[in-house]
Amino acid sequence: LSLSASDLFFPSGVREALTRIAERGLSLLTTVPDAEYQRWGVGVNIANGEITGFDLNLVHVGWYTDGRIQERSPGRVGLEHVKTLRVDPNAYPPDWQALERTLVKSPSSIWLVGMLPEWEHAGNRTPAEYAEIYHEIYRFVKNHDPSALVVPGGIVQPTPLRLRWLDKVLEAYR
Repeated sequence: LSLSASDLFFPSGVREALTRIAERGLSLLTTVPDAEYQRWGVGVNIANGEITGFDLNLVHVGWYTDGRIQERSPGRVGLEHVKTLRVDPNAYPPDWQALERTLVKSPSSIWLVGMLPEWEHAGNRTPAEYAEIYHEIYRFVKNHDPSALVVPGGIVQPTPLRLRWLDKVLEAYR
């Protein structure tokens, strides 16, 4: 398998532009300086296969997430696996004992709290709910691995409505 613009979730105009770029053998990320590539990452939809099934040489990224918590990334891909704690009502709360085992076996990992936490097809959380969940996960992770990096999940897109959602998360968190 190879990663293409059609595998990604983008509005149609962006998808067509990325497809044209890929058809020419180019990548938007090939101009990322070597010192900066670790700041860039990709999301992999495991329904399309494991990360090892994608040719990521041209993408030039330093990390990936597949929406899961894994003690070790599959195979040798040369990318950091960012662990994702889902926050949707069907997946939260997590299995705290399994999470603790992963924290012990994967110290200093990056933990993403939710993926699109405001979107009804992903996290589907109110700002207050997400702030509470983030706080609970942050404390749990940091209590078991102070060197871990805990980061909030990204929003679908920075629209005025979603930026207000983020403001309300911050208000609730304080």
